[in-house]
Amino acid sequence: MQFLSGTWAAFGADGNHDGKRDRYDPADAIPAAARYLRHSGAPQKMRAALLEYNDSDKYVNDILSRARRYKTTDTTANPPPECAPGSAITTNNETIEKIIAFAMAQRGKPYVFGAAGPNAWDCSSLVQAAYRAAGLTIPRTTFAQWPFGVRVPNNQAQPGDLVFFNSGPGTSSNRPGHVGLVIAPGKMVAARCSTCHPAIGVETYRRQDWIGTTRPLHKIKKEAGR
Repeated sequence: MQFLSGTWAAFGADGNHDGKRDRYDPADAIPAAARYLRHSGAPQKMRAALLEYNDSDKYVNDILSRARRYKTTDTTANPPPECAPGSAITTNNETIEKIIAFAMAQRGKPYVFGAAGPNAWDCSSLVQAAYRAAGLTIPRTTFAQWPFGVRVPNNQAQPGDLVFFNSGPGTSSNRPGHVGLVIAPGKMVAARCSTCHPAIGVETYRRQDWIGTTRPLHKIKKEAGR
């Protein structure tokens, strides 16, 4: 939700009743956003309340469109990756599930270049920490992660793989500067940018600057077998 400290002081909530109000925890930040919107006139004046939250017609139109889709879509049995908790994304590999669960739990936290958690991440530190949560070690930076894993064709990307993009300063078609973690076909969780909404979240990896896919688990398994 990206609350400023002053706004959080006024509207922060302990949504999960753990005795803390953490603006980076969706369990607290989402009900706090609801409090803020109600204070601004929601639900009777929803559009005005959303404009108070973010003064952008494009943003408000996007939010209202998503809300309409959620109302008409049954997500109880198979929630889409952007809605699902990390633990709800299942694979046939327990290690990959641990990696994805950690990364998904970071959604909503800020992007800060060079940050390495736990309250903020950049793209490469997020995926490194996700692998570390499963007891695995991969390099820290995108530039080092790109040559680390076993390269696989883009059309064979699967959960747990890393997808790389020709995006960011100092990048090129053979030196990608942005990385995301595949969580489902066509979907990745990534730390995107400091002004993105959300800064860390789920998005598609099927885009024009996608230049390659690697499978770090294959590299780790080969090294473990030596």
